[in-house]
Amino acid sequence: MNENIFMFAAFAVITGSLTCAVILPFEKIIYKFTSASFMKLLMGFCLMSFVIPSYMIFFLKEGKENNIITGDGVPVIMVQNQTIEKIYLFLDDINTGRIASYIWLFGTAVYLIYTVVTYIRFILNVRIHSVPSDGRIKSIYDSIDEPKKRMELLVSSTFMQPFTSGIRKKYIVIPAFFEEMMTDDELRLILLHEITHAGRNDVFLKIFMEVMNGLNWFNPLFYMVKKRFALWTEISCDEKLNGDFTSETRVKYIELLLKVFEMNIKAKRIPASFLASKKSLNMKRRFEKIMKNKRKGSKLAGIAVSFMALCVFCGAGYVAKGADNEIYGVFGEVKEITNDDDPSITIVEDAYLEDSEYYEAISIDDETMSNKGNEIDTNHIHNWVDTTAKKHRVNSDGSCDTTYYYAKKCYACGDLELGKSFKSSHYDKCPH
Repeated sequence: MNENIFMFAAFAVITGSLTCAVILPFEKIIYKFTSASFMKLLMGFCLMSFVIPSYMIFFLKEGKENNIITGDGVPVIMVQNQTIEKIYLFLDDINTGRIASYIWLFGTAVYLIYTVVTYIRFILNVRIHSVPSDGRIKSIYDSIDEPKKRMELLVSSTFMQPFTSGIRKKYIVIPAFFEEMMTDDELRLILLHEITHAGRNDVFLKIFMEVMNGLNWFNPLFYMVKKRFALWTEISCDEKLNGDFTSETRVKYIELLLKVFEMNIKAKRIPASFLASKKSLNMKRRFEKIMKNKRKGSKLAGIAVSFMALCVFCGAGYVAKGADNEIYGVFGEVKEITNDDDPSITIVEDAYLEDSEYYEAISIDDETMSNKGNEIDTNHIHNWVDTTAKKHRVNSDGSCDTTYYYAKKCYACGDLELGKSFKSSHYDKCPH
Protein backbone atom coordinates (compact mmCIF):
# COMPACT_ATOMS: atom_id res chain seq x y z
CA MET A 1 0.00 0.00 0.00
CA ASN A 2 1.25 3.43 -0.89
CA GLU A 3 2.52 5.15 2.26
CA ASN A 4 0.85 8.37 1.27
CA ILE A 5 -2.78 7.30 1.74
CA PHE A 6 -3.90 10.93 1.98
CA MET A 7 -4.02 10.88 -1.82
CA PHE A 8 -7.09 8.63 -1.52
CA ALA A 9 -8.75 11.30 0.63
CA ALA A 10 -7.71 14.03 -1.82
CA PHE A 11 -9.29 12.21 -4.78
CA ALA A 12 -12.42 11.54 -2.70
CA VAL A 13 -12.71 15.20 -1.66
CA ILE A 14 -12.73 16.28 -5.30
CA THR A 15 -15.31 13.62 -6.22
CA GLY A 16 -17.62 14.41 -3.30
CA SER A 17 -17.31 18.19 -3.62
CA LEU A 18 -18.19 18.16 -7.33
CA THR A 19 -21.09 15.76 -6.75
CA CYS A 20 -22.53 17.98 -4.02
CA ALA A 21 -21.87 21.17 -6.01
CA VAL A 22 -24.06 19.86 -8.83
CA ILE A 23 -26.84 18.25 -6.75
CA LEU A 24 -27.36 20.63 -3.79
CA PRO A 25 -28.42 23.72 -5.82
CA PHE A 26 -31.35 21.69 -7.20
CA GLU A 27 -32.45 20.39 -3.80
CA LYS A 28 -35.80 22.23 -3.73
CA ILE A 29 -36.62 21.36 -7.33
CA ILE A 30 -35.83 17.69 -6.79
CA TYR A 31 -38.01 17.61 -3.66
CA LYS A 32 -40.93 19.07 -5.62
CA PHE A 33 -41.04 15.93 -7.78
CA THR A 34 -39.94 13.36 -5.19
CA SER A 35 -40.37 13.03 -1.41
CA ALA A 36 -38.58 13.76 1.84
CA SER A 37 -37.62 10.09 2.15
CA PHE A 38 -35.99 10.25 -1.27
CA MET A 39 -34.19 13.48 -0.31
CA LYS A 40 -32.87 11.73 2.78
CA LEU A 41 -31.45 8.97 0.58
CA LEU A 42 -30.06 11.54 -1.85
CA MET A 43 -28.25 13.41 0.95
CA GLY A 44 -26.91 10.06 2.14
CA PHE A 45 -25.63 9.42 -1.38
CA CYS A 46 -23.93 12.83 -1.40
CA LEU A 47 -22.21 11.99 1.88
CA MET A 48 -21.05 8.61 0.56
CA SER A 49 -19.62 10.31 -2.54
CA PHE A 50 -16.85 11.56 -0.23
CA VAL A 51 -15.93 7.98 0.61
CA ILE A 52 -16.68 5.69 -2.36
CA PRO A 53 -13.61 5.69 -4.69
CA SER A 54 -15.33 6.08 -8.07
CA TYR A 55 -12.10 7.55 -9.48
CA MET A 56 -10.55 4.06 -9.27
CA ILE A 57 -12.76 3.00 -12.20
CA PHE A 58 -10.70 5.25 -14.46
CA PHE A 59 -7.38 4.13 -12.97
CA LEU A 60 -8.43 0.53 -13.67
CA LYS A 61 -9.51 1.46 -17.19
CA GLU A 62 -6.05 2.84 -17.92
CA GLY A 63 -4.38 -0.15 -16.30
CA LYS A 64 -2.46 2.11 -13.94
CA GLU A 65 -4.18 1.22 -10.69
CA ASN A 66 -0.92 -0.10 -9.19
CA ASN A 67 0.50 3.41 -9.18
CA ILE A 68 -2.04 4.53 -6.61
CA ILE A 69 -2.78 1.26 -4.81
CA THR A 70 0.67 -0.22 -4.31
CA GLY A 71 2.93 2.63 -5.39
CA ASP A 72 4.42 0.62 -8.27
CA GLY A 73 6.04 2.79 -10.92
CA VAL A 74 7.18 6.36 -10.61
CA PRO A 75 4.61 8.98 -11.70
CA VAL A 76 6.07 11.72 -13.85
CA ILE A 77 4.83 15.20 -12.97
CA MET A 78 4.97 17.46 -16.02
CA VAL A 79 5.04 21.16 -15.14
CA GLN A 80 4.63 24.18 -17.38
CA ASN A 81 7.38 26.43 -16.07
CA GLN A 82 10.25 26.59 -13.63
CA THR A 83 8.24 28.41 -10.95
CA ILE A 84 5.73 25.56 -10.62
CA GLU A 85 8.60 23.10 -10.77
CA LYS A 86 10.30 24.82 -7.84
CA ILE A 87 7.03 24.76 -5.85
CA TYR A 88 6.61 21.03 -6.43
CA LEU A 89 10.24 20.40 -5.55
CA PHE A 90 9.86 22.41 -2.33
CA LEU A 91 6.73 20.45 -1.36
CA ASP A 92 8.60 17.25 -2.10
CA ASP A 93 11.58 18.32 0.02
CA ILE A 94 9.42 18.95 3.11
CA ASN A 95 7.47 15.68 2.58
CA THR A 96 4.10 17.41 2.28
CA GLY A 97 2.34 14.16 1.41
CA ARG A 98 3.63 12.29 4.44
CA ILE A 99 2.87 15.18 6.78
CA ALA A 100 -0.67 15.46 5.38
CA SER A 101 -1.15 11.70 5.78
CA TYR A 102 -0.09 11.76 9.43
CA ILE A 103 -2.30 14.76 10.22
CA TRP A 104 -5.28 13.15 8.46
CA LEU A 105 -4.82 9.81 10.24
CA PHE A 106 -4.38 11.51 13.60
CA GLY A 107 -7.51 13.62 13.10
CA THR A 108 -9.50 10.57 11.98
CA ALA A 109 -8.37 8.56 15.01
CA VAL A 110 -9.23 11.38 17.43
CA TYR A 111 -12.66 11.94 15.84
CA LEU A 112 -13.58 8.23 15.85
CA ILE A 113 -12.35 7.67 19.41
CA TYR A 114 -14.29 10.71 20.61
CA THR A 115 -17.40 9.48 18.76
CA VAL A 116 -17.21 5.97 20.21
CA VAL A 117 -16.50 7.16 23.77
CA THR A 118 -19.31 9.73 23.63
CA TYR A 119 -21.79 7.17 22.33
CA ILE A 120 -20.87 4.57 24.98
CA ARG A 121 -21.15 7.16 27.75
CA PHE A 122 -24.53 8.23 26.43
CA ILE A 123 -25.90 4.66 26.27
CA LEU A 124 -24.66 4.07 29.82
CA ASN A 125 -26.50 7.23 30.94
CA VAL A 126 -29.65 5.98 29.27
CA ARG A 127 -29.46 2.65 31.09
CA ILE A 128 -28.52 4.16 34.46
CA HIS A 129 -30.99 7.06 34.50
CA SER A 130 -33.98 5.40 32.80
CA VAL A 131 -36.48 2.75 33.86
CA PRO A 132 -39.10 0.76 31.92
CA SER A 133 -42.39 2.63 31.59
CA ASP A 134 -45.45 1.16 33.29
CA GLY A 135 -47.89 4.08 33.53
CA ARG A 136 -50.11 6.06 31.18
CA ILE A 137 -47.29 6.43 28.64
CA LYS A 138 -46.93 2.65 28.47
CA SER A 139 -50.66 2.20 27.87
CA ILE A 140 -50.61 4.67 24.97
CA TYR A 141 -47.47 3.01 23.58
CA ASP A 142 -49.13 -0.43 23.63
CA SER A 143 -52.22 0.94 21.89
CA ILE A 144 -50.22 2.11 18.85
CA ASP A 145 -50.59 -0.42 16.06
CA GLU A 146 -47.08 -0.20 14.63
CA PRO A 147 -44.26 -2.81 14.52
CA LYS A 148 -42.10 -2.53 17.66
CA LYS A 149 -39.47 -5.17 17.06
CA ARG A 150 -36.49 -4.83 19.41
CA MET A 151 -37.85 -1.61 20.91
CA GLU A 152 -38.06 -0.79 24.61
CA LEU A 153 -39.94 2.15 26.11
CA LEU A 154 -38.17 3.91 28.97
CA VAL A 155 -38.92 6.94 31.13
CA SER A 156 -36.23 9.17 32.59
CA SER A 157 -36.08 11.92 35.17
CA THR A 158 -32.73 13.12 33.80
CA PHE A 159 -33.38 13.66 30.10
CA MET A 160 -35.63 16.57 29.21
CA GLN A 161 -36.45 15.68 25.62
CA PRO A 162 -37.87 12.52 23.98
CA PHE A 163 -35.44 10.64 21.76
CA THR A 164 -34.56 7.25 20.31
CA SER A 165 -31.17 5.64 20.72
CA GLY A 166 -29.48 2.26 20.34
CA ILE A 167 -28.47 0.28 17.27
CA ARG A 168 -29.27 -3.40 17.80
CA LYS A 169 -31.90 -2.71 20.45
CA LYS A 170 -33.73 0.60 20.22
CA TYR A 171 -34.53 2.59 23.34
CA ILE A 172 -37.37 5.10 23.16
CA VAL A 173 -36.84 7.45 26.10
CA ILE A 174 -39.59 9.79 27.31
CA PRO A 175 -39.03 12.37 30.09
CA ALA A 176 -40.94 11.32 33.21
CA PHE A 177 -42.62 14.72 33.65
CA PHE A 178 -44.27 14.34 30.21
CA GLU A 179 -46.85 12.03 31.82
CA GLU A 180 -48.25 14.97 33.78
CA MET A 181 -47.54 17.72 31.26
CA MET A 182 -48.77 16.16 28.02
CA THR A 183 -52.22 15.09 26.92
CA ASP A 184 -52.91 11.61 25.59
CA ASP A 185 -52.98 12.94 22.01
CA GLU A 186 -49.65 14.69 22.45
CA LEU A 187 -48.01 11.61 23.95
CA ARG A 188 -49.39 9.51 21.11
CA LEU A 189 -47.88 11.89 18.51
CA ILE A 190 -44.51 11.86 20.28
CA LEU A 191 -44.46 8.08 20.49
CA LEU A 192 -45.48 7.73 16.84
CA HIS A 193 -42.59 9.98 15.85
CA GLU A 194 -40.02 8.01 17.87
CA ILE A 195 -41.38 4.61 16.76
CA THR A 196 -41.02 5.76 13.15
CA HIS A 197 -37.37 6.71 13.75
CA ALA A 198 -36.70 3.37 15.44
CA GLY A 199 -38.44 1.40 12.67
CA ARG A 200 -36.37 3.13 9.99
CA ASN A 201 -33.06 2.53 11.79
CA ASP A 202 -32.34 6.25 11.71
CA VAL A 203 -30.07 5.94 14.75
CA PHE A 204 -27.81 3.49 12.94
CA LEU A 205 -27.75 5.67 9.80
CA LYS A 206 -26.75 8.76 11.76
CA ILE A 207 -24.03 6.91 13.63
CA PHE A 208 -22.74 5.49 10.36
CA MET A 209 -22.57 9.02 8.95
CA GLU A 210 -20.60 10.06 12.04
CA VAL A 211 -18.07 7.32 11.27
CA MET A 212 -17.83 8.56 7.67
CA ASN A 213 -17.39 12.06 9.09
CA GLY A 214 -14.29 10.76 10.86
CA LEU A 215 -12.69 10.22 7.44
CA ASN A 216 -13.70 13.75 6.42
CA TRP A 217 -13.16 15.60 9.70
CA PHE A 218 -11.27 18.34 7.86
CA ASN A 219 -13.96 18.96 5.24
CA PRO A 220 -16.56 21.68 6.07
CA LEU A 221 -18.71 20.65 3.09
CA PHE A 222 -19.22 17.21 4.62
CA TYR A 223 -20.53 18.80 7.84
CA MET A 224 -22.95 20.93 5.84
CA VAL A 225 -24.36 17.97 3.90
CA LYS A 226 -24.57 15.94 7.12
CA LYS A 227 -26.85 18.64 8.58
CA ARG A 228 -28.99 18.45 5.44
CA PHE A 229 -29.20 14.67 5.91
CA ALA A 230 -30.34 15.13 9.54
CA LEU A 231 -32.96 17.70 8.50
CA TRP A 232 -34.42 15.52 5.75
CA THR A 233 -34.48 12.60 8.20
CA GLU A 234 -36.78 14.60 10.47
CA ILE A 235 -38.89 15.92 7.59
CA SER A 236 -39.33 12.42 6.15
CA CYS A 237 -40.52 11.21 9.56
CA ASP A 238 -42.97 14.11 9.77
CA GLU A 239 -44.10 13.45 6.21
CA LYS A 240 -44.87 9.79 6.92
CA LEU A 241 -46.89 10.61 10.03
CA ASN A 242 -48.82 13.49 8.51
CA GLY A 243 -50.01 11.49 5.52
CA ASP A 244 -53.07 10.32 7.46
CA PHE A 245 -53.50 13.41 9.65
CA THR A 246 -56.32 15.89 9.34
CA SER A 247 -55.51 19.59 9.08
CA GLU A 248 -56.49 19.97 12.75
CA THR A 249 -54.07 17.19 13.81
CA ARG A 250 -51.29 18.78 11.78
CA VAL A 251 -51.79 22.06 13.65
CA LYS A 252 -51.61 20.17 16.96
CA TYR A 253 -48.45 18.44 15.76
CA ILE A 254 -46.78 21.78 15.01
CA GLU A 255 -47.86 23.17 18.39
CA LEU A 256 -46.39 20.09 20.04
CA LEU A 257 -43.07 20.55 18.21
CA LEU A 258 -42.93 24.16 19.41
CA LYS A 259 -43.77 23.10 22.94
CA VAL A 260 -40.98 20.51 23.08
CA PHE A 261 -38.60 22.88 21.30
CA GLU A 262 -39.10 25.55 23.98
CA MET A 263 -38.40 22.99 26.72
CA ASN A 264 -35.26 21.97 24.89
CA ILE A 265 -33.97 25.56 24.88
CA LYS A 266 -34.77 26.45 28.49
CA ALA A 267 -33.90 23.20 30.26
CA LYS A 268 -30.49 22.61 31.77
CA ARG A 269 -29.91 19.01 30.87
CA ILE A 270 -27.65 16.28 29.62
CA PRO A 271 -27.82 16.47 25.79
CA ALA A 272 -31.05 14.80 24.68
CA SER A 273 -29.17 12.46 22.42
CA PHE A 274 -25.71 11.63 21.27
CA LEU A 275 -27.03 12.41 17.81
CA ALA A 276 -28.65 15.72 18.68
CA SER A 277 -27.09 18.83 17.21
CA LYS A 278 -26.24 21.72 19.51
CA LYS A 279 -28.14 23.93 17.08
CA SER A 280 -31.86 23.37 16.43
CA LEU A 281 -33.03 22.04 13.10
CA ASN A 282 -34.78 24.34 10.71
CA MET A 283 -38.14 24.26 12.51
CA LYS A 284 -39.74 26.73 10.13
CA ARG A 285 -39.02 24.49 7.18
CA ARG A 286 -40.45 21.50 9.01
CA PHE A 287 -43.61 23.44 9.79
CA GLU A 288 -44.02 24.42 6.13
CA LYS A 289 -43.69 20.82 4.99
CA ILE A 290 -46.18 19.62 7.62
CA MET A 291 -48.84 22.17 6.63
CA LYS A 292 -48.43 21.57 2.91
CA ASN A 293 -48.98 17.83 3.50
CA LYS A 294 -47.10 17.06 0.30
CA ARG A 295 -48.15 13.93 -1.60
CA LYS A 296 -45.72 11.15 -2.29
CA GLY A 297 -43.35 11.88 -5.14
CA SER A 298 -43.31 10.19 -8.50
CA LYS A 299 -41.35 6.92 -8.70
CA LEU A 300 -40.35 7.83 -12.25
CA ALA A 301 -38.90 11.13 -11.01
CA GLY A 302 -36.99 9.26 -8.30
CA ILE A 303 -35.51 6.85 -10.86
CA ALA A 304 -34.56 9.72 -13.18
CA VAL A 305 -32.89 11.72 -10.40
CA SER A 306 -31.09 8.61 -9.14
CA PHE A 307 -29.70 7.95 -12.60
CA MET A 308 -28.59 11.57 -13.01
CA ALA A 309 -26.98 11.55 -9.54
CA LEU A 310 -25.06 8.41 -10.47
CA CYS A 311 -23.90 10.03 -13.72
CA VAL A 312 -22.79 13.13 -11.81
CA PHE A 313 -20.91 10.94 -9.33
CA CYS A 314 -19.10 9.03 -12.09
CA GLY A 315 -18.33 12.29 -13.91
CA ALA A 316 -16.91 13.75 -10.70
CA GLY A 317 -14.71 10.66 -10.36
CA TYR A 318 -13.47 11.21 -13.90
CA VAL A 319 -12.58 14.83 -13.09
CA ALA A 320 -10.83 13.70 -9.89
CA LYS A 321 -8.80 11.17 -11.90
CA GLY A 322 -7.92 13.95 -14.35
CA ALA A 323 -6.33 15.86 -11.49
CA ASP A 324 -3.97 13.00 -10.67
CA ASN A 325 -0.95 14.93 -11.99
CA GLU A 326 -1.59 17.80 -9.55
CA ILE A 327 -2.42 15.48 -6.62
CA TYR A 328 0.71 13.41 -7.19
CA GLY A 329 2.68 16.64 -7.53
CA VAL A 330 1.53 17.99 -4.17
CA PHE A 331 1.08 14.83 -2.08
CA GLY A 332 2.93 12.05 -3.88
CA GLU A 333 5.94 10.69 -2.01
CA VAL A 334 7.48 8.79 -4.96
CA LYS A 335 7.49 10.90 -8.13
CA GLU A 336 9.64 12.53 -10.75
CA ILE A 337 9.15 16.21 -11.52
CA THR A 338 9.98 17.29 -15.06
CA ASN A 339 9.68 20.58 -16.90
CA ASP A 340 7.91 19.93 -20.22
CA ASP A 341 10.42 22.23 -21.94
CA ASP A 342 13.25 19.85 -20.98
CA PRO A 343 15.24 19.17 -24.21
CA SER A 344 16.31 15.75 -22.94
CA ILE A 345 12.83 14.32 -23.66
CA THR A 346 12.68 12.43 -26.96
CA ILE A 347 9.53 11.24 -28.73
CA VAL A 348 9.58 7.52 -29.46
CA GLU A 349 7.05 5.82 -31.73
CA ASP A 350 5.84 2.30 -30.88
CA ALA A 351 8.63 1.47 -28.47
CA TYR A 352 8.72 -2.10 -27.22
CA LEU A 353 10.97 -4.09 -24.93
CA GLU A 354 12.49 -7.43 -25.91
CA ASP A 355 14.55 -9.85 -23.85
CA SER A 356 17.70 -8.14 -25.03
CA GLU A 357 16.36 -4.84 -23.66
CA TYR A 358 16.53 -3.32 -27.11
CA TYR A 359 14.08 -0.54 -27.88
CA GLU A 360 13.10 0.07 -31.48
CA ALA A 361 12.36 3.73 -31.87
CA ILE A 362 11.56 6.19 -34.62
CA SER A 363 12.27 9.72 -33.51
CA ILE A 364 10.35 12.74 -34.69
CA ASP A 365 12.56 15.01 -36.78
CA ASP A 366 13.70 18.38 -35.45
CA GLU A 367 11.61 20.30 -38.00
CA THR A 368 8.40 18.89 -36.60
CA MET A 369 9.46 19.78 -33.06
CA SER A 370 10.50 23.30 -34.02
CA ASN A 371 7.03 24.01 -35.43
CA LYS A 372 5.47 23.53 -32.01
CA GLY A 373 3.68 26.70 -30.99
CA ASN A 374 4.91 28.77 -33.96
CA GLU A 375 2.56 28.26 -36.89
CA ILE A 376 -0.23 26.38 -35.15
CA ASP A 377 -3.32 28.08 -33.76
CA THR A 378 -2.93 27.83 -29.99
CA ASN A 379 -6.72 27.59 -29.60
CA HIS A 380 -7.03 24.45 -31.71
CA ILE A 381 -8.47 21.22 -30.32
CA HIS A 382 -5.70 18.73 -29.59
CA ASN A 383 -5.70 15.54 -31.62
CA TRP A 384 -4.13 13.20 -29.09
CA VAL A 385 -2.48 9.95 -30.17
CA ASP A 386 -1.10 7.43 -27.68
CA THR A 387 2.63 6.92 -27.97
CA THR A 388 5.68 6.49 -25.77
CA ALA A 389 8.57 8.75 -24.83
CA LYS A 390 11.99 8.37 -23.30
CA LYS A 391 14.03 10.70 -21.17
CA HIS A 392 17.81 10.37 -21.24
CA ARG A 393 19.89 11.96 -18.51
CA VAL A 394 23.71 11.98 -18.30
CA ASN A 395 25.03 12.12 -14.75
CA SER A 396 28.14 13.94 -13.57
CA ASP A 397 30.06 10.68 -13.04
CA GLY A 398 29.64 9.66 -16.70
CA SER A 399 26.79 7.25 -16.06
CA CYS A 400 23.34 7.75 -17.54
CA ASP A 401 19.71 6.90 -16.86
CA THR A 402 17.02 6.33 -19.48
CA THR A 403 13.36 6.25 -18.47
CA TYR A 404 10.52 5.23 -20.78
CA TYR A 405 7.02 6.63 -20.36
CA TYR A 406 3.53 6.17 -21.65
CA ALA A 407 2.64 9.42 -23.38
CA LYS A 408 0.23 11.13 -25.71
CA LYS A 409 1.14 13.52 -28.51
CA CYS A 410 -0.90 16.00 -30.47
CA TYR A 411 0.08 15.67 -34.13
CA ALA A 412 -1.51 19.03 -34.92
CA CYS A 413 0.86 21.08 -32.77
CA GLY A 414 3.43 18.60 -31.48
CA ASP A 415 2.41 19.07 -27.83
CA LEU A 416 3.45 16.18 -25.61
CA GLU A 417 2.09 14.95 -22.27
CA LEU A 418 3.97 12.29 -20.35
CA GLY A 419 2.14 9.63 -18.36
CA LYS A 420 3.46 6.94 -16.04
CA SER A 421 6.87 5.32 -16.54
CA PHE A 422 7.01 1.66 -17.59
CA LYS A 423 10.77 0.98 -17.80
CA SER A 424 14.07 2.48 -16.75
CA SER A 425 17.68 1.51 -17.35
CA HIS A 426 21.01 2.61 -15.91
CA TYR A 427 24.47 2.46 -17.47
CA ASP A 428 27.65 2.98 -15.44
CA LYS A 429 29.15 4.47 -18.60
CA CYS A 430 26.87 6.25 -21.04
CA PRO A 431 26.96 4.40 -24.41
CA HIS A 432 24.67 6.83 -26.21
